Amino acid sequence: MLDLIDIESNTGFKIEVGANGIVPKETKAFINSVNEWLEQHRDIKIENNEDYVQMGEDLKKVKGFEYGLDKRQIEVIDEFRKLENQYVDYVVPIRDSLNYAEYCRKKTMQDWRNDIKRKREEEKAEELLKAKEEEDRLKRELETKAIEEQKKAELLTAQRKVGVEKRRELEIQKAEEEKKAIQNAKKIEGAKKEIINNPSNEEETEKEIKTLLKENNLVEDIVKRIDSEVNDINSHIKIIARDELNTKKKARKLLVEKDALVVAPGRPLTEKVPIVKGVTYAKVLKTRLVDFDIVPNEWCIVVKTLDQKKVDMELKRKGKNLNIPGIEVYEEEIVRSSSY
Repeated sequence: MLDLIDIESNTGFKIEVGANGIVPKETKAFINSVNEWLEQHRDIKIENNEDYVQMGEDLKKVKGFEYGLDKRQIEVIDEFRKLENQYVDYVVPIRDSLNYAEYCRKKTMQDWRNDIKRKREEEKAEELLKAKEEEDRLKRELETKAIEEQKKAELLTAQRKVGVEKRRELEIQKAEEEKKAIQNAKKIEGAKKEIINNPSNEEETEKEIKTLLKENNLVEDIVKRIDSEVNDINSHIKIIARDELNTKKKARKLLVEKDALVVAPGRPLTEKVPIVKGVTYAKVLKTRLVDFDIVPNEWCIVVKTLDQKKVDMELKRKGKNLNIPGIEVYEEEIVRSSSY
């Protein structure tokens, strides 16, 4: 049984719920009485005039039953209409309150979500700026170090060139000394021949030969000293060249690191808005009137009255491509919710 309560009088109107639908108790009793009568009056044969008269009475009875059903149908429908009106009157304030509660919660949730999104965007921008500043600082440091290494390389290059120039000068000196030794050797050979050809000058020639031999010994010592210095210079040049190459490599590596350096921004401190099951956000297109004076007459109902229904239908059809003078299309985020 389902009790329908009269809101004002608090009196009940009981109805049964079953396979036959929703039927008031009094109507159900009437229907049961009709069923009983039908069960008792299955025989429709006429064997005499009394049966004929009774059949006429039965016919009137059937008609009365039909009238009774029609009457009760009207009464039931009226009662349900009254109940419906009472229910609507009763729940309208509650529904209005629920609508307001829904609006307030959606508005508050959307404001909170927008505020969190704004904060996160500001924090992202701040972290991005910090990362850029840190990246620029590190790149400047790497570039400074690279320049220092390049200066060291330039200094080493200069030292290497000085060594090469010194070596060249020593090699020239060595060549001159060796040339002098060859010339002295030729003079010694000539002097020996002179002794053979002119023995009378042997003593004087011997003195000349000794002088030339002494000079060659000095030349030999000078050449040995030059060779030793050249070897030392070559070793020094190799060390300088190695350091020069390593320094240039280090400078290039620092510049490559500088060009490849990327500092990733940190994450926003504000947490994301949590996902609530049954609550979603959607973006919808809306229109706003910006200048009524240039709106074509075809989009107006009467003068100075916009045909919003027609505009909305056109917006639904064309979306962002809607182009009506004086009317702006914009996108707005809305909250949608379900009961589960």
